Amino acid sequence: TLVLRAGAVGIGVMPRYSGQVEARVRLFRSFYLLGYAGTVFTPQQNGSLARGGYGGVGAGFDVEK
Repeated sequence: TLVLRAGAVGIGVMPRYSGQVEARVRLFRSFYLLGYAGTVFTPQQNGSLARGGYGGVGAGFDVEK
């Protein structure tokens, strides 16, 4: 499964855009791996915003009754 997200704020004033992508791959019936990455804005001391990034990986499993 692949998920893409996009966002925008301050259109017409001071536009800022962000994005995120997430992917999940099922390896077995109840076990999957996932990874994600995106952009983020962090406030600076002078009042501006600095663009940064984040990411991560993980594993999960489903419990069926």
